[in-house]
Amino acid sequence: TCEYLEPLPFFKKGYIVSVPLYFPQGTIVENATWHNVVSVECRINALAANCKIDCWSHNVQETHDADSGAVVVRSAESKPLEAGDEKSNKFLDDADVSRTGRDFELSYSVKSEEIQAHCVQEVDVEDADSGSLCIFITPPVKLSTTFGRAFFFLLDRSGSMVGEPYREAIRALNRALDRLRPSDQFNVCAFDHEQVFFQDALVAADKATIQRCKQWIDEYPPNRGGTVMNVPIERALAHLESCELLPFVVLITDGAVANEREICKQLEENKDLRSRFITLGIGSYCNWFFLKTLAKIGRGFSDVVVYKEHIYHKIDHLLRMANTPVLTDIEVGLKSDEIELYPFPIPDLFIGAPVVIAARYTSTECPKKITIRGYDPHGEQYTIACQVDKRNDLPVEKIFIKQQIDLMTADAWLSQSKSLESEVAALSMHTNMPSMYTDVVMYETTQLLLDQEEKKLNDLINEQNDDDELNNNRHRRSKLMAKMKNNKKTVAALAVGGTFAVVAVGAMTFGDVQATMDNIPILGGGNDIDPDFECCGDCDDGCGDCDDCGDADCGDCSVM
Repeated sequence: TCEYLEPLPFFKKGYIVSVPLYFPQGTIVENATWHNVVSVECRINALAANCKIDCWSHNVQETHDADSGAVVVRSAESKPLEAGDEKSNKFLDDADVSRTGRDFELSYSVKSEEIQAHCVQEVDVEDADSGSLCIFITPPVKLSTTFGRAFFFLLDRSGSMVGEPYREAIRALNRALDRLRPSDQFNVCAFDHEQVFFQDALVAADKATIQRCKQWIDEYPPNRGGTVMNVPIERALAHLESCELLPFVVLITDGAVANEREICKQLEENKDLRSRFITLGIGSYCNWFFLKTLAKIGRGFSDVVVYKEHIYHKIDHLLRMANTPVLTDIEVGLKSDEIELYPFPIPDLFIGAPVVIAARYTSTECPKKITIRGYDPHGEQYTIACQVDKRNDLPVEKIFIKQQIDLMTADAWLSQSKSLESEVAALSMHTNMPSMYTDVVMYETTQLLLDQEEKKLNDLINEQNDDDELNNNRHRRSKLMAKMKNNKKTVAALAVGGTFAVVAVGAMTFGDVQATMDNIPILGGGNDIDPDFECCGDCDDGCGDCDDCGDADCGDCSVM
C-alpha cells in the first residue's frame, strides 16, 4: 500500500483528482484489458450534500456512504480519447486504450451562492485534550460586486529564461492582460540585472493600453544579463502601496539571488503591507521556499513548475485564482496561546482559490463553533460561523502537519536556524511526513512477513490497551498500528534481501544562486540563442584578463 498526501488543484470552480495510470503497450498481461487489471476507488467527502462529480477519463460507478456522507467512485472502462485533447496526444498512436488505459481524471465541486465554511476536528489518540482542526472556506460560484485591482507584473528576462520557458510565460502574461477589467490598473517590469518598465506609473487597463503593452513586451526578449529581484519588487511596492485598489505583485522567475532573506525580512518589517504576492518558480534553480515566504507574507499564493509543457497552464491558473477576490484580511476566532495556526497570516479568499487552514490545540478545550471574519468588496466586515464537526475519517492531523512542515522549513531557511531544521527533521520522522531534511526509504518485504508482523503488533496493542475501547474506535487502533510500524525494529523484521531505495518526494528546492548567475538555461530552453562574448581585447597579448578566453580569472570578460 502506498499512501501519500497531495494538495488538489482547484480549476474552474472544481477540485481536480488526477492519477497517472497509462501503461505502454506490452506492459499489462497479454490479452488482459486495462479495467480488469487496474481499478481506482475514490472516497470523496466534500462536507456538503450537493457535491457534483464529473469523470471525463473513465466510466465510473457512484455510491453514497450514508454514515460518513462520502461519495465512493469506482472506475470501469476507459473512455475513448478525443483527437483534440492536448493531454491525449501521447496516446493517439495506440489503437486501443482498453489495453493501455489512460490517466484517471475527475473533478468535484460544491456550488453555492454564498461563502461556505466547514470545520473538522480530529482528536489525538494519545491525548484527549489535544487534537487537530481543519477549516475549509469555499468561495461562491460568482459575485455581483468585486474588488478593484492593481497588478504589477514582474517578469524575469535573464538569459536562462531564453526559448520555450519565456515564450510560455509571455503567452500566459498576455492572457492575464486580456482578463483585466477597464476599472483595473497595471504595469509590467521585465528584469534581469537591469529593469525596464512599460510605464512610469500604474495605468488603466483599457484595450488600447493593453495592446501597446503586448507589443512592448515583444521588444524585450531574454538577454545574457543576471538576476536582481529587490529593485523591481521595491519599485512595484512604491506604486502599489499608495494605490486605492487591491494591490497585487505577480513575480515570475526561474532564478535564485543571494539577498532573498533580506528581501523577505524587509517585507516582514513592514507591518502595514497591503500588497498581495503571487509567485511562480520555473525549474529547479529558483528557491521554492523564498517564493513561498513571499506569498505567505503577502497573503497570496505560490506554485512551482518543473515541466516546460506546464508553464503556461501553471501561470494561467495562478492568475485565474487572483481574478476575483471574495474576502480579504481573513481572521479566525481562535485566540488561545495554546493553538497553532497554519498558514499565518491567512491568505485571502478568491473565486478560484479556496482557503484551507490547519490548526492544532493542546491542553485546552476545543471550541464548539468557529467564527471567520474578513472584508468583502464593499469594505464591510463579513462574518461566517460554522460548527466544529468531530470525525476520524478525514486526515485532519496530516493536513496540519503538512502545512506545518512546509512553513517551518521556510522559516528555518529564512532564519538560517539549525535548531529549527532539526525540529522539522524530528517532526518529519515522528509523523511519517517527508521534508527537505529527511529521505523516504523503501524496503522490500513479503506478504507473509507483513501479515506475521501485523499480528504481533495487534497482539501488543491489545495487551497495552482496553479491548472494548479499541474495538469501538478503529481510528485509534489504526493510528497506534501506524506508529508502531514506524520504528527501526519493525523495519528490520520486515526487510528482506537488504534491498532498499531512497525515493524523491517532491520538486521543492532551496534554489541555485550559482546556476542563476551562470545563466544556465532551464527546462530545455537555450536553443534559440548563441552566446556573444564581449572580450577585454587583451587576450591576444596573453594578458589573461578574460574568464571565457582560456585560463585567466580577472573577471573583465562577461557573457552577454
